[in-house]
Amino acid sequence: MILDFAKKYSIDLLNSFMIGDRSSDIKAGNLAGCKTIFIDRNYSENKPTDQHQPWINVWMSCLKFDHQTAVKN
Repeated sequence: MILDFAKKYSIDLLNSFMIGDRSSDIKAGNLAGCKTIFIDRNYSENKPTDQHQPWINVWMSCLKFDHQTAVKN
């Protein structure tokens, strides 16, 4: 899906970020060539562990994130 949208909208994936709260989001971003940001919401599942692809780990408790504002912007 990421590659389809990148092609359709001429998105430069090497200069893009994939932000996700699941390990699968980070894996998809890495496979697409994006930089990744992992938002750790303490789900009871494995965290990203790919040592070869750097990702930034962000804890939700450190962020004041308004989902409604993010969706509008």
